[in-house]
Amino acid sequence: MANRGRELSVAEAAALVGPRDTVLCGFVSGQPKGILEALGARTDLEDLLLFTGILAAPYALLQPPQVRVRSGFF
Repeated sequence: MANRGRELSVAEAAALVGPRDTVLCGFVSGQPKGILEALGARTDLEDLLLFTGILAAPYALLQPPQVRVRSGFF
C-alpha cells in the first residue's frame, strides 16, 4: 500500500473505504467524526455496513438506503 508509514488526511482515509465495505467504529466519543462525515458526503456507496453503538450525531451517512447500521448497544 502506497500510504503505509505516513499520516492520512480525513478525506484520504475515507477514500480507502470501498463502496461495499464494512466499517466498525466505536461508541460516542470513540467515533471518527470526520471520517463518518466524509463517508456521508460520498455518492458512490452501494452496500456499506456500519457496525457501531450509540452514535454521537445524526450523520448524513445514515440517510442513504445503501447504508446499513448494526448496533452493538443493548
